[in-house]
Amino acid sequence: ASVAPPPGLVMHPSNPLPPGLAPKQQVQYILDASCQTPFLKPPLLTLSYSIRVDGQTVQVKPLLQLPVLTLKFLHPKQISDPNEFFTRWRSLGPGMKLQEVIQVKPALANAGLPGVTALFNSLKLNVVPGLDPNPNNLVTSATIATEMEELLCIVRLESDANNTSQFRITVACNNQIACASLKNIIVHHLVET
Repeated sequence: ASVAPPPGLVMHPSNPLPPGLAPKQQVQYILDASCQTPFLKPPLLTLSYSIRVDGQTVQVKPLLQLPVLTLKFLHPKQISDPNEFFTRWRSLGPGMKLQEVIQVKPALANAGLPGVTALFNSLKLNVVPGLDPNPNNLVTSATIATEMEELLCIVRLESDANNTSQFRITVACNNQIACASLKNIIVHHLVET
C-alpha cells in the first residue's frame, strides 16, 4: 500500500502490512494524519494485491480516496459578541472570502434553519444565534488546527425570503486554501442528496 497525501497533509502508517493474507482474512491498516497547512483534496491510497483467476495470477491496484478532509481538523469556536464577530469579518479582505448561491437538498429545505443548524453542528461549525441582525440567517465559526497555527473560519448563510431552498453562503478565513476547502465541504453537504 502507498499513500499520496496532498500538499499540506502528512500521513504515516502506524503498523506495517503483512506480505500476504489468507482467504477471508482481514487486517487493519492505521494511518496517522497531520495537517501542516490547509489542503483541498483528500489523500489517495493505492492498494496492491494479486488474486488467482482461472489458474492465472492477476495484479490488482485500486486507487482509493481516503475520507480525510480539512473538516477532520476543524474545532468549534465560540464568538458570542457581535462586535467581535463583525470586526473579524471585516478584517478578512476580498481574497479571503468566497461566496456561492446554492439550492439546498429538499430534506434541508423542508427542515428549515433548524435542519441547517443541526447539519452545521455535525460538521463542527458552531452556530451562534443572534449574531446576524437577520434572524433568518445563520452565522458559524470554527478554527482549523494545523501544525503551524489555528486558522479562524467564519461562515454566514443568508436565506432567501422568497425561496426556502435558496441560500447564499459566504466563507471567510485568513487562508485562501482553507476558505476554498471549507466552502466546498459545506456546499457538498448542503446540496448533495
